Amino acid sequence: MSDEATAIAEAKKLPWPDRIAHANWKVRSAAFDDINVACNGVYDENDPRLQEFASLFPKAVQDSNAAAQDKALDALAAFQAKATEQHVARSVEKTCTNIINKALAGRITTVQRAGVVLLNYVELEQAPAVTEALIAGFKHKVPKVAVACIDLLVQAVSQFGTKVVEPKPILKALPPLLESKDGKARDKAKELVVELSRWVGMEVIRASLFKEMRDAMKEDIERAMQEVSSLGRPQPERLTRKEQARIAALKAQQDGSPAAEAGAQQDEAAAPEAAPAQEAPPEMDPYDFADPKDIVKELKKDFWEGLESKKWSDRKGALAQLRGLSHASPKVKEETLGWLRTAVCEEPKPTLSKLAPLLLQPASKCAEEATPSLREAALAFMVAFAIQFGKREVLAKFTTKMDDTRQKRLDEMLSEAQAVVSGGGGGAAGAGGKAGAAAGAGAGGASAAPTSAAAPSAAALPARGPSAAAAALAASRSSKGVGASKSSRPATAASSTGASTSTGAGKSSTGSKAGAGGAAKKAGGAGAAGAGAKDDVEDEATVASQTLSRDEALVRLTELFGEAVVKGLQDDQWKSRLDAMEVVVGRVQEGSMGEHCSTLVQAMAHLPGWAEKNFQVMAKQFEVIRTMASTVPTFSRRDAYAAILGLVEKMSDMKLKGPSFETLTIIAEAVGPQFVGTMLHKKAVGHKNPKILSEVLNWVGQAVSDFGLGSFNVKMLLDFSKEDLGSTNAGVRNSAIHLLGVLHRFLGSPLADMIRNDVKPALMAAIEGEFAKNPKSTDYTPVRTSRADAAKKAAGAKQAGTPASKGSKAGAGGGGDAAAADDGKGIGHCWSSKPLFSSCKLL
Repeated sequence: MSDEATAIAEAKKLPWPDRIAHANWKVRSAAFDDINVACNGVYDENDPRLQEFASLFPKAVQDSNAAAQDKALDALAAFQAKATEQHVARSVEKTCTNIINKALAGRITTVQRAGVVLLNYVELEQAPAVTEALIAGFKHKVPKVAVACIDLLVQAVSQFGTKVVEPKPILKALPPLLESKDGKARDKAKELVVELSRWVGMEVIRASLFKEMRDAMKEDIERAMQEVSSLGRPQPERLTRKEQARIAALKAQQDGSPAAEAGAQQDEAAAPEAAPAQEAPPEMDPYDFADPKDIVKELKKDFWEGLESKKWSDRKGALAQLRGLSHASPKVKEETLGWLRTAVCEEPKPTLSKLAPLLLQPASKCAEEATPSLREAALAFMVAFAIQFGKREVLAKFTTKMDDTRQKRLDEMLSEAQAVVSGGGGGAAGAGGKAGAAAGAGAGGASAAPTSAAAPSAAALPARGPSAAAAALAASRSSKGVGASKSSRPATAASSTGASTSTGAGKSSTGSKAGAGGAAKKAGGAGAAGAGAKDDVEDEATVASQTLSRDEALVRLTELFGEAVVKGLQDDQWKSRLDAMEVVVGRVQEGSMGEHCSTLVQAMAHLPGWAEKNFQVMAKQFEVIRTMASTVPTFSRRDAYAAILGLVEKMSDMKLKGPSFETLTIIAEAVGPQFVGTMLHKKAVGHKNPKILSEVLNWVGQAVSDFGLGSFNVKMLLDFSKEDLGSTNAGVRNSAIHLLGVLHRFLGSPLADMIRNDVKPALMAAIEGEFAKNPKSTDYTPVRTSRADAAKKAAGAKQAGTPASKGSKAGAGGGGDAAAADDGKGIGHCWSSKPLFSSCKLL
């Protein structure tokens, strides 16, 4: 045996860290080969060797010998094939940094191997660390390394998409690359920009990068983006491990194969969502990528002095300075123009004559901006102004410097708007309605035609009166809904409109059974009767019947809040929808909308709707439901059912989980936790996302703890638990075990005998472990009670001839007499404190 072979044989007796740090490169190479073989022989993610190898790679990948370095990268790839996210999380940052600094400057084969392992890290849920390391590599002193880093980011975005690879830090790092002295780096940077445009949209690229870009490069990138845009929305070519586990679990559920299910459920509990695999990338707002700007720092001493000056000219100058800073963002300008577009519809012609120079001059400048959405908003405002003024010649003075393309677009929008006015703008709408329809026709860029087609219905919506409402309802049904213009009115203007129309709406509703108030009372009575029935769970078809259609919701919300708010609720811009929802929430919290409870709760399902994508808007919808459920005694099971349909879908959303749980608990206080839990479980059992069923079981467990077991049907809870213990999803099984643990606090040891025959021994051991954590409690007191339960107790006491005690009266928020006098509807515990509690939260 040669000396070299002897050295390798002797080195195999050393610990792994000593072997990979050995002075002889062949010993290190042999160690990497052994790690490769060992990893290929791992068949269990809990194998201790994986944890041992994880800490070796930060040093291994920067081996000074090229051949040994290649062996180290091969070993790392074999390790990644068997490792989990937990194995690589600690060492990924150092490993990626060392690969970029040492391997990307090496031979072609070494660079290829380095690319493979870096993309493998992305697959192992380490995209942020990989992205950060590659962006740091942009500044590497060796140009070859910088080019390789850009190329790897192109591959990462192309293969995994921007849902996995966060685009915002990449966009921030791109401007210096686009001005790099190295031609290869510039070309690769252009390629990366074009690839990002496929995922985030051209608007984001223009808003983020075009401001400081040279015209020649801007034209090249614009041309390339136009070419790839014809390919359609991209789909990820490669999935992360969690996504792979989720898809496997879905396939196992569809196939029903026990073997496939057993293999698929391994990492299923960690999968965040169970949406379809080929999910289209979400639309992105360019301004979500912009950094917030603190303009207060730029306000100097002269601003504050001018603001407090006694001279109006000084105060005007200070405000002009503030306006200049705040309007530096195109988004602010766009929203201002959107509001102005609706505001001019209410102004008479003499006033518009005075306003023309003040408004049309800055609007024409905005029409020349590079941001398409701002350009379209400016043109739409100019169209609305001309239509309301009555003459398109009013624009002539302010469009002389406009180029041919913009002039042509303005003429098209004017023609479309005039067609809308002449075709359907008469009747009750008046001149203001015509201009509003014209504004809707002009907004939206390429989508102006469909918007303009729907605009007459929007303009014809009534301000008040039952007959006008009926006419608008018929018109909306014939046109299949009212089109949503992209106008955006600030909350103050919208609320004033809503206030002016609410009086009329209130009169119509009290005077006619067809009004919103009548429907609310009818629905409330039906739900309250159900609350006092012996059978605590109504038939789903009963509570689902007689709910509002979208057209009815549209008309009734228009009666209550006005056209501007309803248009805002349908607007394509989420911030406009949020502003409109804030108006609705403000009116609801004033306490004047109680008689319209059913209308508001059921209308939330249509406007903005349970399909709303923005979590802030959805949170406002939940706030409306919470306020109604906590402050309106006629909140019915029909209303609760309409709310549950939307709430159950958001229980697995991390941003909306808390608000949805809170809202469901408030609803349970109104109609009873038994009803809420039953309906939730019905909807969750058939849902394709097992995380929803898991969260429903968690909520039921929380409700049992809050309301006590007396508010539930114990047999139903046991059936839920036993059914869900058989789920293929580990998260659902864990939640079912947790629910049984909560039940054990009330039932004690007999609970185990109730379920033992229906549960496998291995699972029963886990359940008994949960029982040990939740021993039976003998001094439990409910922290919540429901109005439905209080009404039942009061009714039972009345039938037995025993008046409710003084304590029970306080618990029922006014006593058994009050509950009985309310025809079984129930006032609810601590009823009088609810408005005070809401006011405290507002303060």
